[in-house]
Amino acid sequence: LRIYAYCLMTNHVHLLIYDNDQDISKFMQGLSLSYVIYFNKKYGRTGHLFQDRFTSVIMKNDMQLIYVSRYIHLNPVRANMVDRASEYRWSSYSAYKTGNDKRNIIDCAFLLGYFSTHINEAKYLYRKYINNSMNDVMVEEIATTEEDGALINKKRVGLERATQQEIYKVLESIWHENVEELMYVRKAEDNHQRMIVVFLVGLLGRKSYSDVARLIHVSINEVYKVIRKIVELMVANNSFKDEVDQLISLEWNKK
Repeated sequence: LRIYAYCLMTNHVHLLIYDNDQDISKFMQGLSLSYVIYFNKKYGRTGHLFQDRFTSVIMKNDMQLIYVSRYIHLNPVRANMVDRASEYRWSSYSAYKTGNDKRNIIDCAFLLGYFSTHINEAKYLYRKYINNSMNDVMVEEIATTEEDGALINKKRVGLERATQQEIYKVLESIWHENVEELMYVRKAEDNHQRMIVVFLVGLLGRKSYSDVARLIHVSINEVYKVIRKIVELMVANNSFKDEVDQLISLEWNKK
């Protein structure tokens, strides 16, 4: 298995794991048992340590995977235990700051690879992503977890069921432009309409960054930049946010 992120809190632990087609239950059983033995011996106690069986959630796409790593690393901040993720000792965040884990527990390269192919730039962008104050907005607009997504799923269910061609057809009727041609002009993060296309196609079936990049002929890095930029615009520009909300709310696949 591979562990991408972890955070040990006072009464629970978060783990972001790639199971590699292994039995995750056996892994968790072994991890729990060995940790209980270690903990009881260190603190002179006996008996059970964990109250309930672990709960697992499958990541649906790249966007959710990246966000969940952030959610895990920011747990101590949300609990008001520290002011910044870097101040907490019992998480994998320190490994992401350096780009490697000397204890060989965390696979940092995989997640950092979404931010840049250059390690120093990737570390910088990931730190910026973790420390970005727009976390709540990212949750609301991209809906990456089961609980957060349930709040706005009704609003965008039509979009998720639409096809890429249907999305293009609706946008063309609104903008009076050929969307396919539009996607070949300049970089998406420099163009208002192209940013919206990237964002909407990303919501289509909750596509991964790589799927979006392939569908609309841009790089994965460009998709990441667009998602980040559009969330920033939603915070700073109410009219832009209203425009995106209205587009998401359309009856996309109405026959």
